[in-house]
Amino acid sequence: MKNRLLLAFLFLTFFAFGQKTTFKIKYSEQLAVFVFLQNLSENYPDNVFKTEFQKSKYNVEKYKNVISKFDKLILDYSCRFEEFPYGSKKTMQTEDILKKNLIETRDLESFKIRSVGIIPSKTLIDLAESISEFTPIYNELIYNPNKEKFEKQLEEITKYSNEHHIENYFNTGLVFYNSSWDNVIPFEIAFYPLPNSKGFTAQAFCNNAISAIQTDLKSYKDLFSVMMHEIYHIIYDEQSLEVKTQIDTYFKENKSKCSNYAYQLMNEVLATDLGNGYVYEQLDG
Repeated sequence: MKNRLLLAFLFLTFFAFGQKTTFKIKYSEQLAVFVFLQNLSENYPDNVFKTEFQKSKYNVEKYKNVISKFDKLILDYSCRFEEFPYGSKKTMQTEDILKKNLIETRDLESFKIRSVGIIPSKTLIDLAESISEFTPIYNELIYNPNKEKFEKQLEEITKYSNEHHIENYFNTGLVFYNSSWDNVIPFEIAFYPLPNSKGFTAQAFCNNAISAIQTDLKSYKDLFSVMMHEIYHIIYDEQSLEVKTQIDTYFKENKSKCSNYAYQLMNEVLATDLGNGYVYEQLDG
């Protein structure tokens, strides 16, 4: 198994260009407001969004009640892929599907139509109403004060992605992991501003990635290496049942007492090696 993985890596560049997965970079207002509401929850630690809201004119009972109602919504149901070896494939999460739909639709009506059946209808209605009510608040407190800087960043990030052919690293990952991906499905990355912060966030799910970027971010190399780290988790997840079973069998048959522990760490180790190592060094070049 080890030799096969090493051999595959030697031919990554040659094979990767045979596929043409499209990367789309955008801003999603709906997603940004959803994340904003999540961060205003009492269950979330102190953060820049909560700070801006608490010192604003909107920090009154009316909007606190909306936050409380949103906080009580049950959005995350899960479904395990039973035929795959335990722990080898990420459990399907309905919240990921909802965020995907927020990114890929232009308005809340389209979002609701696409999301029917994922969560109970009353929950979906309440979710959409919360997002609608907090959209102007988000824009006034977060987006508009940072609009000029953020939109310039978005242009620069898109240019950086195009010039460095970021999609090729995705295709490289498909070969390395021996995973499947339909090229008609684009990988969409949604960014939103993160004011008064020294760092950025990154998360990937389905065919999407999301990232909150600080308004003075300069190193797009750091951003994309971390982003690709998260995306490689998705590619690892898309290995076939046959590949997952082969890997699972290899570790189970290994006599090392650390075999199971190593198996559980493999996903994170490979994403770190490829995203924070391989991609970072390639972008440096």
